[in-house]
Amino acid sequence: MDNTWNEADSISTIRRLNIEAYLGHGDLKLLADRLDKNANYLSQLFSFKSKRALSDKLARKVELALSLDRGALDRNPEEVQNTVDWKEEENRVQQDLKRVDELNKVSDLAFELLQTRLKELLPDAIFTSNISIPFDGQAYHAQFLIEDINRVPILVVETTRSKAGLTRLISQKNVLALMSITGSEYGLIATESAGQLLETWLENNEGKIELLGDRPTFQ
Repeated sequence: MDNTWNEADSISTIRRLNIEAYLGHGDLKLLADRLDKNANYLSQLFSFKSKRALSDKLARKVELALSLDRGALDRNPEEVQNTVDWKEEENRVQQDLKRVDELNKVSDLAFELLQTRLKELLPDAIFTSNISIPFDGQAYHAQFLIEDINRVPILVVETTRSKAGLTRLISQKNVLALMSITGSEYGLIATESAGQLLETWLENNEGKIELLGDRPTFQ
């Protein structure tokens, strides 16, 4: 078997190290949604045990999905480890997947209840799920875009499972951008924590987006 360390191996290792540094708990599911990929597939692909190369095309897609500068994943970390305890890495991957699955079940239930409540608040509104709107070279995503019967945007909703970190920042960026792009009157960032939802409401006041202290009263 050829154990030669070639350039493709090297750049893939650097990319995996950088991806591991950028991804926090819960971020893998978000990234999988952004790339329209299976989270289990990405976890195995990003594992240092994987023999598959991380292509330039995929690296650029990951950077775009995580709002990173182009080429960020190709930059050398301060220290690149060429030797990895594969058994320990595999155990870690499996444990992470199990934990993510358990957390996602709780989160999914909380988000389903949120959708039900929003439909009760806005019974005549039109709900569009998993929206993605390209603007100025980037794609902005949200869980829901809610419009009135005349297709006038009322509310942009993004859900997240992280109170801090990369996932939270991306969610905030997407909601603010989509409120401006669509002209939506309101925005909502719903953060799941231990089965409970923490809600951050925003209002578009003549082009100026402001934080609301309470949930708005929809007319």
